[in-house]
Amino acid sequence: ALIDSHGRMHGLAARRTFISASLVKAMLLVSYLRQVGNRAPTSSERALLGPMITRSDNKLATAVFARVGDLRLRALAARAGMRSFSVNGYWSGAHFSAADQARFFRVFDLLVPKRSRGYARGLLSSIVAWQRWGFSRFSLAAGFRTFFKGGWRGTGLGQLVHEAALFKRGPLRVSMAVLSDG
Repeated sequence: ALIDSHGRMHGLAARRTFISASLVKAMLLVSYLRQVGNRAPTSSERALLGPMITRSDNKLATAVFARVGDLRLRALAARAGMRSFSVNGYWSGAHFSAADQARFFRVFDLLVPKRSRGYARGLLSSIVAWQRWGFSRFSLAAGFRTFFKGGWRGTGLGQLVHEAALFKRGPLRVSMAVLSDG
């Protein structure tokens, strides 16, 4: 799914739902920062959130989910205009579509309180090199500021691989999500 700079959705099977893997960690980050409110995160909060995003740390994601929970993730999804999002009891069991993730990344920075916006953008543009495998590897060479998250895991079909991002270059603002399984 791709949302162009005019806000139009394009895609192939963009509404098909997938289990999340680590892509939902971007939503955990935003939900946590909304819970904190309009203050900068403390050093202990940064120690929790930073590695969860940049290194995709699952243990820290579980700790963040314990503080955020299903209800806050669902509320965030509704606020972002996500139509297929569901979660029930554990962060990595969330389900969503590529259209949902394109919508979320399109507005993620507007969902984050102003005091934390630079911090959230910094994390989503600082993913470790060994976790950059898709379009995020090439967008910087094309001159885009890129804010993204990916996820992968084994499934009954084989390997699930997801990536979603917001790309910005001058007035151009495009969000995209590619979700695959098997």
